[in-house]
This record gives sequence, C-alpha cells and structure tokens, in this order.
Amino acid sequence: MRRVLRPGGRAYVLEFSHPVAWLSPLYFWHMRNIMPKYAQFITPERGAYEYLGESIRTFPRNPIWPP
Repeated sequence: MRRVLRPGGRAYVLEFSHPVAWLSPLYFWHMRNIMPKYAQFITPERGAYEYLGESIRTFPRNPIWPP
C-alpha cells in the first residue's frame, strides 16, 4: 500500500467476515435489505453496498474461527 499511496495519503482496510452461525441469517438479511437503503443517504453508490453483502456471503468461511 505504501508504494501506491501519495505522500501523506491514508489507506483504510475494512475486514468483514461471517458471524457466528446463530446470527448469520439476521446479519445477511440486514446486509441485503437494510444496509443498501441506509447507504443511499451517504452515497449514490447503492450497488456497491449490495455487492458488499453478497461478496461477504460468498467469501469462504474460516475453518478455525468461529469454533
């Protein structure tokens, strides 16, 4: 990241992962139905937030965590 940032530039890294199994249905429902609607108030890029939820859902789970 240092190589591509301008001097004094900042990089922000957001880490998303799967929640624990019992919370997963609510979490992904929220990411699919609520998050894009709230995002409209901040940015016109609603599709980016729809994509975010879907990409988290399809990302492979960590086989070690959560136990």
